[in-house]
Amino acid sequence: MFNVQINTGRKTIEERRSSLDAEIDSLTSILADLESSSPYKPRTPQ
Repeated sequence: MFNVQINTGRKTIEERRSSLDAEIDSLTSILADLESSSPYKPRTPQ
């Protein structure tokens, strides 16, 4: 486990960042879909 972490170093951080960016984009679109179809809010075209 430790060897892998040491060997990958910065790559792991960069991969995590891009992975997080992808997750944020995905969650943002899901949230937008939920908000647009939410029964609690009036549907207003944007």
